[in-house]
Amino acid sequence: MLNINLWTWVWNIVNIIVLYFLFKKFLYKPMTKFLKDRSDRIKKTQDEAKQDKVEAEKIKKDIQKSFNETNEKTQQMIKEAHDRAESEYDEIISEARKEASNIVEKAHDETMADREKMLKDLKAEVVDMVIETTDKIMEVKLNPEEDKELINNILDEVVNSK
Repeated sequence: MLNINLWTWVWNIVNIIVLYFLFKKFLYKPMTKFLKDRSDRIKKTQDEAKQDKVEAEKIKKDIQKSFNETNEKTQQMIKEAHDRAESEYDEIISEARKEASNIVEKAHDETMADREKMLKDLKAEVVDMVIETTDKIMEVKLNPEEDKELINNILDEVVNSK
């Protein structure tokens, strides 16, 4: 049969009670303190992460705003540069057209002056030829047929000599 010894039971109960207090003092309290500290650190880290996220969002918005402003300024500068370039292009084209017009006009004037000079030279040569021809005809006065022949010979000489 089973013997139940009272003293064994008492000592077992005392042992359990002693173990309970020992575990409570040396195991449970440090463990709960450790878990509480860990929980506090996790909560603190989560709060810092949330705060960092809020700051990051703020910085992101500031950067985006700055980027947009910079982009707008860049677009404005490009537009202004394009407008200036177009204005300078128009001015250069206008000046080139004026110069071309002046060159054409100057060439026309030079051509007209050369033409006038050629006409004067030609008139002088014709006058000289007429005088020579008249002198030669006056030296020799023949009949009308011989005059025509003499004039034709003189004209042939003049044409062939030039």
